[in-house]
Amino acid sequence: IEEGYDLVIASRYKDGAKSYDDTIITAFGNHMFTFLTNIMFGTSYTDTLVGYRAYRKESYNKLKSDLDSDGLSWPLQGAIQFAIKGFKVCEIPGDEPKRIGGHRKMKIFGTGLEILFLIIREYVKMKRNKRK
Repeated sequence: IEEGYDLVIASRYKDGAKSYDDTIITAFGNHMFTFLTNIMFGTSYTDTLVGYRAYRKESYNKLKSDLDSDGLSWPLQGAIQFAIKGFKVCEIPGDEPKRIGGHRKMKIFGTGLEILFLIIREYVKMKRNKRK
């Protein structure tokens, strides 16, 4: 943020960083949704679903009306919207430690469908806005 970025994402998959909390299924899902995001929105993210982020307040305030998703798809919508609007975004490596107590709130298939629908919705919205 101090170097002028509007969004900084602490990626679990960049430059040797690791998620010690991933399972085979969650790692596959994250890589698949990150790949789809990169293809559909012309981005080059390594981790679109991680919640460890820093936002420049002024930039976030310009986008907050476009960020209507809640739950576990919210970080992805932010990554997409910051990129679409041309804000300066970067990723830095950041390990995710093993979960301490508690259980994962994510429901594998339900959350996966929510994320897939969000990607499609944002893509359609982006294409519609480009035609205007």
